[in-house]
Amino acid sequence: MIHFQPRHRTDSKLFDGVMLCSGHHALPHIPKAWPGQEKFKGRIVHSHDYKDYKGYEDRVVVVVGIGNSGADCAVELSRISKQVYLVTRRGSWIFNRLFDRGVPLDLWFNSAHPTVNDELPNRIACGTVRVKPGIQSFTENSIIFEDGSRVENVDEVILATGFSFHFNMIEKGNLVKVDENQSDIFKYMFPIATADHNSLAVIGLVQPVGSIMPISEMQARVYLESFAAGHKLPSRDK
Repeated sequence: MIHFQPRHRTDSKLFDGVMLCSGHHALPHIPKAWPGQEKFKGRIVHSHDYKDYKGYEDRVVVVVGIGNSGADCAVELSRISKQVYLVTRRGSWIFNRLFDRGVPLDLWFNSAHPTVNDELPNRIACGTVRVKPGIQSFTENSIIFEDGSRVENVDEVILATGFSFHFNMIEKGNLVKVDENQSDIFKYMFPIATADHNSLAVIGLVQPVGSIMPISEMQARVYLESFAAGHKLPSRDK
């Protein structure tokens, strides 16, 4: 039974199967506040709310996180901002989208989180983006980092700190539980809690190297074929 809430009324409809396609990026992940953050007079936003460079011209910007979103923000803002600082606690292997002769590089770059960005190495080399370690604390106008260094007159902070997901729309999250961004989902598609019925599938909750759309399409095909043919999933014990 699915309950809809269009405007000010509630409608209910009965379905044989349901696919959840909310994906990885349902909720911006906001890290726990750093010491002194409440005193900071600049603006702090999540990368989810960053749309373009307008409003960041000639500003000192700190981007927290070196995933693909953080790298993209840092590169774009480095062209128009006074200075960009890119904060990372663990570092990252940065590589272009295309490899030399297609040689697989996963053997060595998987020891750190990979970041796909063509321009970031050049921006770091020319100094428009400066890499900093983790944040230790804030003051009214500056940020102090874990190595003791300090950046003064910070105007903007962008939290490129990833996203969280949940399934609160189903029995208030009690049916398919999520703990620290982890959930028991067989083959990244079938929630263990509903394995006996095969009436629920999760589509698009994957982190591919390439495009997610073809994978989501294939997941939908697998589920629909499995459901139409009446295939049974392994029991919860298995």
